[in-house]
Amino acid sequence: MAYRARKQVLKVVQGDQRGQYTRIRDYLQVVLDTNPGSRCIVTTRNVPEHPSKNPRFHGLFFCLSACKEGFLNGCRPFIGVDGCFIKLSTGQQILAAIGRDGNNNIYPIAFGVVDKEDKDSWTWFLTQLKDALGGESGKFGYYTIISDRQKGLLNAINHVFPNCPQRFCLRHIYQNFQTAGFRGDELKKHMDAASYSYTENEHLDAMNALKRECKAAWTWLHKIPVHTWARH
Repeated sequence: MAYRARKQVLKVVQGDQRGQYTRIRDYLQVVLDTNPGSRCIVTTRNVPEHPSKNPRFHGLFFCLSACKEGFLNGCRPFIGVDGCFIKLSTGQQILAAIGRDGNNNIYPIAFGVVDKEDKDSWTWFLTQLKDALGGESGKFGYYTIISDRQKGLLNAINHVFPNCPQRFCLRHIYQNFQTAGFRGDELKKHMDAASYSYTENEHLDAMNALKRECKAAWTWLHKIPVHTWARH
C-alpha cells in the first residue's frame, strides 16, 4: 500500500515518466525555435520482439547554440566527457561534454541521454558533438579530450576524434589505484607529486619515491602513458 501510494505521489509531482518520452520532439522543436543554430537530435529504434509496437527511445543529443558559440569563441580547446545514471525508473544514462571558461569554471557544451554507456552510445554522442562543433579543432587548435579511461569511451574517442590528444582524469586514476590495493597517504602524496610536477626531473623524483615506497604501486602507475596524466 505504502509503495503504491509513494509511486502515485511521485507521478503527480514528477509527471508520467514514460509519457514524457512522447513529448521529446515537441520539446526539441521549442529549443530550436528559441535557440536558432542549436543541434537537437532524437533517435528511436524498433523492438524486434514487438514489431507492431511504436519504436522505443534510443538516444537524445542537444547542444544549445549559445553554449556552442561561447565554447568555440571563448574557451580553451579542452573537452571533458563523462556519463552518469539518471535516477528514474526508465534507467537511461546522461552523457555530457564540458569545457573550462576563462575563470577555470565548468562550461556546459552538450548533453545526451542514451539507454546505456558503451562504445556504440559514446560513438553516436561524440559524432553528434563533432558535427555540432564543426570538426576536431576550433580557432585555438585541436581539442584535448579528457575522460575516465572507460574502455568503450576510449575506443569511441579514438574512432571519432583520432587526431585529438587525450588525457585521463587523475581522480579516476586514483580510484582505480585504490581498487588495485594501493592505499595510504604516502602513496597518494607521491602520486600527486608525480602528476602535478612541472618538470621531468621533478616527476622522476616523485616516481622514484613511489617506487621506494611500493614497487608494485610504481609498476601499476608506470603502465599508464605518462603524457596522459602528468603535467610536465
